Amino acid sequence: QLAPLLLNSFFPLENPIIIGLQILSKFTMASWFNLLASVMLVVGVANAFPSQLKSDERSVEDYGQDNILESQDDFEDEDVMNNGLLSEHTDLVGHIRNFVGEATKKHLPRADDASRVCDRAVVGYQRAVGNSFHHTNAEKAVFLRAVYKKKHDITELRVSATVNIRTALRRGDRHGSGSRWFITIDGRECSNPSTIDMNMYVSTQGNTHVPGSLQGVCKATSAGPIRKGVHAVALNVGPIPGFRQGDAYTGWRSTSYLQVEEICPPF
Repeated sequence: QLAPLLLNSFFPLENPIIIGLQILSKFTMASWFNLLASVMLVVGVANAFPSQLKSDERSVEDYGQDNILESQDDFEDEDVMNNGLLSEHTDLVGHIRNFVGEATKKHLPRADDASRVCDRAVVGYQRAVGNSFHHTNAEKAVFLRAVYKKKHDITELRVSATVNIRTALRRGDRHGSGSRWFITIDGRECSNPSTIDMNMYVSTQGNTHVPGSLQGVCKATSAGPIRKGVHAVALNVGPIPGFRQGDAYTGWRSTSYLQVEEICPPF
């Protein structure tokens, strides 16, 4: 308190130093202790905050690590469960495949059978030939026949024929008529994929003979698939369903052929 009085004699009252000392002189001893305690409190909090922050960071890391471990345990449990379900599913699929295989192995050819059998395009063939004296004026008849022993169930039969044909109006018939030439296997026409045939129709009187040929593949008839064994393949002549029967002539002064080939199906 004496410092302001001594300085007043040398410096004017407006001096900042004098003003500051006058302000400090107003503080009591208790005020100085309170100020010092406040400063120490602030310093202590400032020093404690970084350590608490680091502790919190470690707690977060530990919590995250625990969650990661728990998640890994959950994933392992889910993997065990999924592996169990997958194993059960695989077993079920295996049982179904075995059941279907046992039920169908006697009716469906295997892929390895096809690869073993079909090492060539034509497995076997048979041919029937009619010379120039083999002909018929019948309106419904079997013209040529070939007997073939089929070697495998998986194969198909390709049948082809070349023959001279004619159809004409009957005497007194003023309307059109026709005749049909077709292939049968064991007395039945092919149904899969389709019949093998050709038709000839006339509407005026005449006597024209023309060359004819037909060819097709047969997998099955109305009796079912054509399996291995002996089969009779025939070229027939007959009426066209729904039309008048013409005056047919088959095999006029030319050689006729009927050929049967056992072939592999397309893959």
